[in-house]
Amino acid sequence: MKILFLGGKKILGRAIIEKLAEVNDIKLFNLTRTKSANFYKNITHLKGDRNNTNILKSILKENDFDIVFDNNCYEFKSFKTIFEVIKNKKIFYIFTSSIITYLNFNNIKVEKDSFNKEFLKLNKYLPKKLSYNKKRIELYLLNQKKVKFSIIKMHNLIGKNDHSNKTEYLQKFNEFYLSELKIKKDAFLQFAYINDVTQIIFKLIERLKNKKKVFNIYNIANDPLSIKDLLKINKNNKKKYKNINKEIIEDLIVSNIRVKKNLNFRFTKNNEILKKIKKLKN
Repeated sequence: MKILFLGGKKILGRAIIEKLAEVNDIKLFNLTRTKSANFYKNITHLKGDRNNTNILKSILKENDFDIVFDNNCYEFKSFKTIFEVIKNKKIFYIFTSSIITYLNFNNIKVEKDSFNKEFLKLNKYLPKKLSYNKKRIELYLLNQKKVKFSIIKMHNLIGKNDHSNKTEYLQKFNEFYLSELKIKKDAFLQFAYINDVTQIIFKLIERLKNKKKVFNIYNIANDPLSIKDLLKINKNNKKKYKNINKEIIEDLIVSNIRVKKNLNFRFTKNNEILKKIKKLKN
């Protein structure tokens, strides 16, 4: 199986590439505009701009790819460039999206609400432009029939090499931040542990290799964790830290049942995740 991977510098891309590069029957190609990204082993590096139609056509003509794994698409225009090039080819498209696409810019609508809440106020830390573009791409894919695809929606990605505030937030959250960030004790959190994500991606690609059924959308999120339980785990932490913001959205609960059943995956337990990330220095 031949995979063209777009984007591989940050937490998610790096972890997925390193995982897939270990698989003997997968030939992995990475498209990059600079040589500085070429720090992966067992990968063929292709130099070029994903927004250049001629370069993409040339690369796809020379290589018979089975999958395009799109991990760095942030603009609808950039997506359309890829889509137009692959739409008449038998290439499976994997698009990494985000849970923020459940925003409607005034409220957050919960996909499957286990806690009987229908709407949540918009979090000021969330990027509206990114959310809009990701959602637009999702809707376009869902309403077309030329390209087979899966949308991977990550929920508060945390773990090694995290460049955001999310992992640090979970490491340091204590009683002080309840009032500081106006969070209620009865709130719940969901997040996606990077180690789980890479295993899930591997299982998805295994299903594609074996020509088994896959879904158009997978939510990657652990089982909900209560703020009360997070406080218990961090009970010995009494410090006040700077630069801890509300980047993780509480009470936005999504169903992870497709990942559990279709991909036969067991998420790492929350207490195990929190113990592991406490040892990380991000």
